[in-house]
Amino acid sequence: MAEGNLMMVVPAKSPFKTMKELVDYSRQNPGKLSYSSSGAMGITHILTEILAKEAGVRWNHVAFQGSGPGVTALLGGHVDMSGTTAGPVQAHIKAGTLRAIGVGRRRPQLHHFRLHGHVLAMQTQHGAATRQGGT
Repeated sequence: MAEGNLMMVVPAKSPFKTMKELVDYSRQNPGKLSYSSSGAMGITHILTEILAKEAGVRWNHVAFQGSGPGVTALLGGHVDMSGTTAGPVQAHIKAGTLRAIGVGRRRPQLHHFRLHGHVLAMQTQHGAATRQGGT
């Protein structure tokens, strides 16, 4: 089993430097921002919607067929942010083209999601299984 955490990432040129700035803007401008996910009703979609509900904001969801196309849309300026796991965006964060402004669990140098005084631990779990004796 492997564990991943939901991250909220924005382009490096985004005006949003923190989750608080993003949430404050979103509350004043409901439905103006859009986010990408790895697909409708996928884990990143559901967790981002939970985050939006807890924050009291409304974001427009743009579903993609996987995290890669969603990140590409973010890099191309077609969406404002992405709710994703670390894997698809790690190299872009390191390169400085994307900025992580929130993560569902504490990570070095990232702000964890804290809403209404509660830390939201938004994690995904991944695993693989085969039949006994199978490959």
